[in-house]
Amino acid sequence: MSKTQHKAVIQYYEQTDWDHRYVWNRGAYQAAHFGIYDEKANHHKAALINTNRIMADLANITPGMHVLDAGCGWGGASLWLAKERKAHVTGVNITPYQVAECKEKAKKMDLQYVCTFIESDYCDTPFADEQFDVVWSCESLCHAAKKEDFYHEAHRILKPGGRLIIADYHRIKRPLSKDEETLLLKWLDGWACMDIDTSEEHHRHASAAGFSSVHQHDYSKNVEVSLHNLYQHAARWSWIGTLGKHLRLIKAVRDKNVKGTKAMYQAYQADLWRYMVSLCSK
Repeated sequence: MSKTQHKAVIQYYEQTDWDHRYVWNRGAYQAAHFGIYDEKANHHKAALINTNRIMADLANITPGMHVLDAGCGWGGASLWLAKERKAHVTGVNITPYQVAECKEKAKKMDLQYVCTFIESDYCDTPFADEQFDVVWSCESLCHAAKKEDFYHEAHRILKPGGRLIIADYHRIKRPLSKDEETLLLKWLDGWACMDIDTSEEHHRHASAAGFSSVHQHDYSKNVEVSLHNLYQHAARWSWIGTLGKHLRLIKAVRDKNVKGTKAMYQAYQADLWRYMVSLCSK
């Protein structure tokens, strides 16, 4: 990422910390991602964990594997993978306070020997070639300005036969109409994302990076409840954000986050994007 995008992402997570932490999920496995609902998960916290389970199953993560959690946030997925799948996990994140918190959580859960967290850009990591069995990215690739850079870096650090598993947002097409693009970018700007790519563009990035196979799974219907829940939170509290911003009690980033969340759901209803889980093999 560029320095400008780094700053925007760090500022976004610093200033929306309360929103993510207390409005969305207060569990041990802190999650900022959407929940996948199915026959195994029919309520919010179960759906959040279910996203981890589905990604781990698709990537076939087994005990002893070395996993890179790219854009690890508060470390929820990393800690879950270490505890539930007995994996050795390295989480990378550009947000310093989140990295510090991840380390504290790992220590409290006695997972510090199998969970390592460092401050690093997932598009330019300090790791040697062919070091990981799996690279994991859950709703973090959206922040990268050039998605292809991430695919190349993931391919470089994966062992032969390694897998890249990604859950993220894909735009339906490029270009959209002027009004559609405005709505989509209102959401993305509110969430510190410069743009999102189409499924075809993601496939092309993966192939160009050297991945031998790419399988994309559409989970849009499974996250609809989660999308609607987040939209309701935003709709319920948006007036407070507007008032707080006017009174200089709430910073502009938090107000944009709420407005972006409302635009996210409106863009989904307008069929401008979908929620995809992709598995790429080296």
